[in-house]
Amino acid sequence: MKIKNTFILWLINTLILGGSLGLAYLTYGHFESTVEQHSKKYLTARAAANYNSWQEVLEASAADIARLNTSFVNSETLIKFIETLEATARESGVTMTLGEPTVGKTSLAVGLKARGSFRDLYRFVLRLENLPYQLKVERLDLIGSIGWTGDISLTLGTYLEGNV
Repeated sequence: MKIKNTFILWLINTLILGGSLGLAYLTYGHFESTVEQHSKKYLTARAAANYNSWQEVLEASAADIARLNTSFVNSETLIKFIETLEATARESGVTMTLGEPTVGKTSLAVGLKARGSFRDLYRFVLRLENLPYQLKVERLDLIGSIGWTGDISLTLGTYLEGNV
């Protein structure tokens, strides 16, 4: 009888141990799939939040991007740049004669002569500095007598060969 009771206890312990291991295996598999599902949800939510954040940044900086794009000049927008120089001269009250531009790979050199009063020439140079282009005044010679003449050499540093 003692052997029978021992065998029954051993059988019960084996069944309990086997059931516990089976239950642990099923729980662990469910745990892994739950963690994987939550990880996917988290990563999807983070990706959506990052996308929305970048979208907001791009929308907020759209005006700056457009302004930056107009600051670069290429062969297609060179005429607009020259028209801007002519309009600036007109608004300043000076007459301007533009020389032939010298085109480089990343810069454009242009010489111009401006005529008018000293005040108007000074205003013209100030307005040139405030144009939305990277202009560097290489040379500025002002000659005065009855009227003033300015001989100005400019370099446009934001010239790109080809399309912008």
